[in-house]
Amino acid sequence: MEVGIGGKEGHPFAFFLFVFPIDGIFLQDSDDSNITDCIVSDASQRGFYLMNTDDCLLDSNVAYNNTIGFYLWYSLRNNFTKNGVFANGIGFYVQGLSASNLFLENEIGWNTLHNAIDDIGGNYWDNGMNTGNAWSDYISGGYYNIYGTAEAVDGFPTTLGSLLSDIEGPDDIVFWLDISTDVIQWNATSRYPSHYVVLMNGSEYESDIWDGVSPIVIELDDLAVGCYNFSVYVFAVGGFFNSDSVLVTVLEQEPTTTPEPTTTTEPTDTPTTGPTTPTSTTPGGIPDSMIFIIAGGLGAVVILLIVVLLKKKKISE
Repeated sequence: MEVGIGGKEGHPFAFFLFVFPIDGIFLQDSDDSNITDCIVSDASQRGFYLMNTDDCLLDSNVAYNNTIGFYLWYSLRNNFTKNGVFANGIGFYVQGLSASNLFLENEIGWNTLHNAIDDIGGNYWDNGMNTGNAWSDYISGGYYNIYGTAEAVDGFPTTLGSLLSDIEGPDDIVFWLDISTDVIQWNATSRYPSHYVVLMNGSEYESDIWDGVSPIVIELDDLAVGCYNFSVYVFAVGGFFNSDSVLVTVLEQEPTTTPEPTTTTEPTDTPTTGPTTPTSTTPGGIPDSMIFIIAGGLGAVVILLIVVLLKKKKISE
């Protein structure tokens, strides 16, 4: 898909839509144009193409997965600010007597051939005081050298970090069937968001576009008993991504009551020699069996005394 913008020296702009993927946005003879907040990807040649176009502002646009992100041909005094230029063959490419262009606060990274090429010279890759651009291949210390015959430099470069934050996710989750309202919530941020994909046990479970700030939430209420591996892949433009995984275990429904433990007493096999006589207790508290024993003992003592007295009587006679 190509969008062409034409018009110069006071002529009104004309917008054209072409159904072939050569250039994303093409400005020809289009002075004093503003192009902001546009995203161009997968153009077979150029994402943004300025031909014989002067004094334009291209701000906060994104070009990724194009052969060339931004291309200038015979174009002067244009300002390129705060654009994201990622995963193209070449990020910025300046040719054809294009001079006095300003490139400032752009984020330029991971373009496969070169992040920028300047073959003309007389362009500005910083503000001359304290601000330049962020580059994925800049480490630290000194200027950033722009590839090309102009031998241009960014005098105040910074290092471009990741396009995505780390993903914050929960610990593994265990819950009872039918009584939980648990969810998985992942949090991440990106200045250049694209989309996300959630897998469950290796198969796609959910996917959607992503705005770069909203949490990604997965409901778990419909899961059956079992174990599940949920993985999220969060993408920024250009195919950059981070991922995280959470294990979810669903248990059988929790019992409503817990039964008390029971104790079973086994019968004791004690041999007996005869029937057991029930034991009763007198009002005084002495068992009947003890009374029989005491009475028997007293009877024996009486008999013994009678015998002794009879013997003494015989001896005295």
